[in-house]
Amino acid sequence: MKNKLFLSVILNLILVILLIFTIKINETKVYSFSGENDYFVIEHGEIIKNRKFEQISYSNFQLKKDIPSKSYGFNMELYFINNDEKIVIAKKGTKINPNIGISLTKEDLLQQLEKFKTSALGNAYRQLQDVSNKNIINNFYFELTFITYDGQEITQTLKLDVVEIK
Repeated sequence: MKNKLFLSVILNLILVILLIFTIKINETKVYSFSGENDYFVIEHGEIIKNRKFEQISYSNFQLKKDIPSKSYGFNMELYFINNDEKIVIAKKGTKINPNIGISLTKEDLLQQLEKFKTSALGNAYRQLQDVSNKNIINNFYFELTFITYDGQEITQTLKLDVVEIK
């Protein structure tokens, strides 16, 4: 009888530990983000993170200034800084052949930004698993770099304000 009781207690203890472990593994964190500087605005962003799924999305991007004149290319990145390491979640770039002398327009850029937003939706390729919750809140950035015909790279960086919702 004592052996059955002891075995029952051990099995129940194992089940409780497994249940706690399963709940911890499947814990979902939800964050909201937005940001604004002199150059652009990002609003209505959302980050969803758990052990099986990651998603980053935003619904509004506005460019407040014209792009630098004589720009023929740009690169965009959405990234976290985690333990001094840059973890890129989404990246997009484009260049016009510099030999033809045509410059990028604001419309070209806005069209590419819409595609970039779409590429940021969905799976973040398991990159967020390495980012601590503290660094999600304090170290999330959007960066836009323009490449001009005279060889300059003009970079605009926006640190995004992140708030944990759940």
